[in-house]
Amino acid sequence: MSVGIVGYGVYIPKYRLKREDIARVWGGRAPGINEKSVVGFDEDATTMAVAAAQNAIAHAGVAPSEVGALYVGSVSSPYISKSMAVIIAEALGMSQSASIADFGGSTRSSTIALRSCMDFLEAGRGKYGLVIGTDWQLGVPGDSLEHSLGAGAAACLLGSGGKIAEFEDSYSLSTSFTGTWRSDGSQFVNRYDDPRYERFAGYSKIIVDTGKGFFKKTGKTGSDFQYAAFTQPDAQSPASAAKKLGIKSVKMPSSIVSPLCGDTGSSSAFLELATALDQAEPGERILLASYGSGAGSDAFSLLVSEDINAKRGKTAPVQYYLENKEYIDYYTYQKTIGLLKVKGLPEPMSAIVTQPSGEREKDYELKLKALECKGCGSLNFPKRHYCIDCRGEEFEEVPLPRRGNIITFNFQYVVAVSPEQAPIPICTAKMEGAKGQYGGNVSSMMTDCKPEDVTVGGKVELIFRRCGQELGLVRYGYKFRPVKG
Repeated sequence: MSVGIVGYGVYIPKYRLKREDIARVWGGRAPGINEKSVVGFDEDATTMAVAAAQNAIAHAGVAPSEVGALYVGSVSSPYISKSMAVIIAEALGMSQSASIADFGGSTRSSTIALRSCMDFLEAGRGKYGLVIGTDWQLGVPGDSLEHSLGAGAAACLLGSGGKIAEFEDSYSLSTSFTGTWRSDGSQFVNRYDDPRYERFAGYSKIIVDTGKGFFKKTGKTGSDFQYAAFTQPDAQSPASAAKKLGIKSVKMPSSIVSPLCGDTGSSSAFLELATALDQAEPGERILLASYGSGAGSDAFSLLVSEDINAKRGKTAPVQYYLENKEYIDYYTYQKTIGLLKVKGLPEPMSAIVTQPSGEREKDYELKLKALECKGCGSLNFPKRHYCIDCRGEEFEEVPLPRRGNIITFNFQYVVAVSPEQAPIPICTAKMEGAKGQYGGNVSSMMTDCKPEDVTVGGKVELIFRRCGQELGLVRYGYKFRPVKG
């Protein structure tokens, strides 16, 4: 079976930190990085992965229930002993019988997940498989890695029909060379004190050796490729590696996005692949190559197909996320990622009350299912035992619309979740197409907006975010975000 990419999607958080703002506090810089993407206070590797995966599934035009495998590569899962991939699968509405797995250990994890997903499909075990790379990593304050480490996620939906790009061949190289690492119990990525050691003895050498091994195996040369989608710790290193491999296409520089979002770890190579696919024409080739310090590299050759033009515009391009940004200063950044905190409430609390209630309401909290009254058609959410409009007791389970318009709102100044972010807007919105006087009215916190942006009648959409933490367990759910335009 010939496997290829059927759809792809990316997500880059809107917040940006300029290198000048870091340098103003600590001095120093990261070569080739102008600014980096920063997660919002309610974002993490899980929420970014869900956003990217939703974009990929929409781009492919398939139902989540048709996806037989989900493999996630990340080194920044919120858990050591709990599956992030299963949370993502539940949020997407995938079947419980799907093959689901987490891959970690290095930023090479996403392409190891890719190879595993290809094996799954080539063995005939499913029709579609979803691969996600997602990361946000922290450098020690003042270190060059603080300048360069960004946040982002990218997803590829694989299949054998309707391919926009087909995998031709692959090659892997494993090595324990270590230039950067994160030890157990540390939240910061460490590095060898000479960054040139990592760039020239590590990244550049290993990427080039992997490329040469791939060329030797397949008989191809650098001149056969128009794009190089490499993991990008900075702007110079991937361009230098591509040049050493003989990839001299004038299109190569247009796929380098790290100066505008930083090194996004396990998602980096996939982000560059998405950037290349945004521009590539049928018949062009892309060399995809990952890099993971202490692990090695994987290389893949992709041939762009005629079907790519038919799917243009069905997913937000990488450029959209690069342009959709809001700058924050260094101290806001420190608060957002949790390094600067204000005194919270006496007892830690969660927006979702308890683990048992969360489990009972999982289909509604995570999968956004609603109940449509068989008597009056009113849309009931969250789950109720009787209709909010006619008091009927017979319902049909339906998807909850994702968009609506604000009918009322307030601001919460005493908050259990991230008190340093107060005031937090909370709104009630009438969801699109909902029937009934009260049916379809959904209340939730708002995110990615300022208090002055919230108005009655404003259009909003539900997005997957962190909703608190209880006993170290992250609570996920949906919040409203203003819709632009």
